[in-house]
Amino acid sequence: MLAAVEKSAGFRSNLLGLMAESPSATQGFAQLGPILAQSSLSAHEREVVIMTIGWENDCSYCMAFHSFLCRKLQVPDAIVAALRTGAALPDPRLEVLAEFTRTVVREKGFVDDALWSRFTAQGFTPANALDVLLALSQQVLVNYANHLGGVELEPALKEFAWTRPAGAVTR
Repeated sequence: MLAAVEKSAGFRSNLLGLMAESPSATQGFAQLGPILAQSSLSAHEREVVIMTIGWENDCSYCMAFHSFLCRKLQVPDAIVAALRTGAALPDPRLEVLAEFTRTVVREKGFVDDALWSRFTAQGFTPANALDVLLALSQQVLVNYANHLGGVELEPALKEFAWTRPAGAVTR
């Protein structure tokens, strides 16, 4: 999996280098990646979920890395810009997915009936909800590893450097 990440990105990730300090953490990350890729969420939906988690966890490395991946996956620029600034997403379906993810992170998995109704009204299913939890499991590992290690961005990620905008309103 780590070789696959390196091949896909085109460079060796400093974050994965840090995680290599723990073979167990590396193995956990490596095993979750392909499982998440085969989940019920599309590639664009996964990036919305992952970047929403990165925003909530204030992970500068992850926001830069996934902004880079979004370009490779051709996620619309307006979606990526909204994810990076904390603004509402211009796509109503993806906005509900981001709201659901944000609530799961903030409320430790508790989602009220009104949000669940909006989530399912946009065509999302219980499988999608569980796959949001799967993504959260993986992202807590890498977000917090970044916080512990203060990982430096690789040259390929410099243009995607991110810090939470000053005065950003967390919706």
